[in-house]
Amino acid sequence: YSLEGHQFAVFGFCLTSDLRYIVSVSNKFITWDLSTSDLAREVNPGVEGIMQNLVLSPNNKHAAAYTNNNQASSQFSIR
Repeated sequence: YSLEGHQFAVFGFCLTSDLRYIVSVSNKFITWDLSTSDLAREVNPGVEGIMQNLVLSPNNKHAAAYTNNNQASSQFSIR
């Protein structure tokens, strides 16, 4: 599988605890369904810079990252 939905290099990714999805981040968040390899959700938070250090909440409902210029953090519901 590839992460072709990103315009830039991927700077972080995490597997959900149920191993059903992978969330990747660059200038946007993309959630991939691992059973089908389909893009499940794409979120463009509209922040400047490249997002890094992706983390998922323990319940897999939220993802957060910060930009390389520390301007903003972003958070959204994974599903």
